[in-house]
Amino acid sequence: MAAAMMLPLVWGHAGLIAQRSLWHRRHRAIALFVATYLALWFVYGLVAAMVLRWNVAVLLLVAAVWQVTPWKRLALAACHRTVPLAPVGWKADRDCIRYGGKVAGNCLLSCWALMLVCTANHQSPWLMIALTAFVVKERTVVRPRQTRFALALLTGAVVSTL
Repeated sequence: MAAAMMLPLVWGHAGLIAQRSLWHRRHRAIALFVATYLALWFVYGLVAAMVLRWNVAVLLLVAAVWQVTPWKRLALAACHRTVPLAPVGWKADRDCIRYGGKVAGNCLLSCWALMLVCTANHQSPWLMIALTAFVVKERTVVRPRQTRFALALLTGAVVSTL
């Protein structure tokens, strides 16, 4: 689920790593970044699946409230940050791993509530597709209107209770 939903969001980061890496180590740099990114999301998914037994409507309400907090805005802005990468050697590998962890951490902070919704309702591919489109739109708009996103989530919460 994390790979299907979150990898489209880091396409730009992977391209940045490809541009900043030397030709002979470009594929390894991208692989280290993506592996670290997915590993952190995998751990989050395991923990969420173990402790999560809530209703989807309640989780959509939690996600709607999270959308309008200042912490969400800060986390969303942090998703676009980059770090310098060493060109060669173990320092280059370390930097790719660190960058993957930093991007995943910011992504987790930004999207944790939406991913709880998907974890709670993992049988619904339509919900996963809708939330993926939601997150991609939120991430690609220059100044996202969080209240609109929160209203969409509230609407989803109301519809899911019907």
